[in-house]
Amino acid sequence: MGKSVLARLLGEELRLPVIGGAAASVAVRLGVKDVGEFVRDKSLAREFLIHVLSEQVAAENACPDGFVSDGTALDCLACWLACGLNGSELGRTYRARCLSRRYDVVLYVPLSQNSRERQEEFASDFQKFRFRVDQALRMVLFRFKLVESIVVEGSAREGVALTGTVARVIEAVRKVRRT
Repeated sequence: MGKSVLARLLGEELRLPVIGGAAASVAVRLGVKDVGEFVRDKSLAREFLIHVLSEQVAAENACPDGFVSDGTALDCLACWLACGLNGSELGRTYRARCLSRRYDVVLYVPLSQNSRERQEEFASDFQKFRFRVDQALRMVLFRFKLVESIVVEGSAREGVALTGTVARVIEAVRKVRRT
């Protein structure tokens, strides 16, 4: 059980709409078949991530009373950083746009230790990229402390402790919304 299932359960429990992943639809439109293409082509990565952020922001703005999503603008920023795109004026603008989004609570599902251990020379481009995105997301969430973050015990692939996680998230959301 992974992030999408957890998002759906939280949406049902909180009675909020669930926003789907913009990345998949953008990938189809742009013909991106493999995340390794980003490693090889920074201009493609830049174009892809600009479109994903625009779709994510539009979806979030369409839900002014709240939403649950398995991706946020903060994920977009983590991908941007993992692609090494932050050093330009466009990079600073992208970063500012991502960081301007406000969220009540972000649920962080870390890569499993097993995934981290596979960060070796023989790891696929996909595994290496996921590892870099996870590192960037940790930095965004925990160094900048932009939002209350809840870390899920276990990884998305291993299955998360849903009952406890859902209860913790619901309490955190209610607490934030009361203030």
